[in-house]
Amino acid sequence: MRWPFTRRTRGRRRRPRRSRRTLPRWTPAAARVAAIGAALATLAWGTWSAVLSPALAVRRVEVAGNRRLPRAAVLAELERHLGEPLLLIDLDRVRDAIEANPAVARATVARRLPDLLAARVEERVAVARTRLGGERMLVDESGFLFPPGSGLPGDRDLPLLEGLATPPGSRTLAAADMPALVALEALVRVTGHAPPPGTRVDLTPRNRIVLRPGRDAPILWLNRDDPARNLEDLFAWKDRLAALRQGAAVDLRFASRLIVVPGTTGTRER
Repeated sequence: MRWPFTRRTRGRRRRPRRSRRTLPRWTPAAARVAAIGAALATLAWGTWSAVLSPALAVRRVEVAGNRRLPRAAVLAELERHLGEPLLLIDLDRVRDAIEANPAVARATVARRLPDLLAARVEERVAVARTRLGGERMLVDESGFLFPPGSGLPGDRDLPLLEGLATPPGSRTLAAADMPALVALEALVRVTGHAPPPGTRVDLTPRNRIVLRPGRDAPILWLNRDDPARNLEDLFAWKDRLAALRQGAAVDLRFASRLIVVPGTTGTRER
């Protein structure tokens, strides 16, 4: 066994030395990190305070682009955000709420500092009109149905679609009724202008499309699968066809043939 005492300290044990507590030393890099963190925290606090400042709250709303859609319908979606922080408004949600109106094709919503929330509306363009369940409806080129709203001066001159299979309450034309729009598009392409006032498209007969391109025009029977068939030849002979008496029909359903059907019931007979 090793002797635990030295000659000088024989008879008493040596007291262990107490270690001195040392404070952590800040390196220059750590000091910089701490300073940057404090600066960022101050900046974040200042930014958040500015965002919530009453000076940046929504106090004004603005609507542009609406003609058919009542302005109040769009304003109602914007005014519900009055007093809210402008920078915290979810613009996509406001846009979706405006586009939920069937008369709206697209909408854009923007914030303008310091206090303006603005919306621009792009309305659907009607190419025809109809009635479903006694309710007046307009139809755009894609077959989407929407109410006329405030109405525009040219609505009465739009082509009238009749005999539709689309049930009331539908948002779009049924597939069986889409040939009516194809027929109108073909008419515009061949003539180079919009259908004249008084144009009617009747889909009551299931074996053809009955088109009257104007109040005084002869009745046209079109092929449902190919509404444009013989239309160009027809309008090449329009001077002769103008002499047809009221109620006569021209059957365009057969390739390379124009068949004149005399009578006053051309829309329903044969």
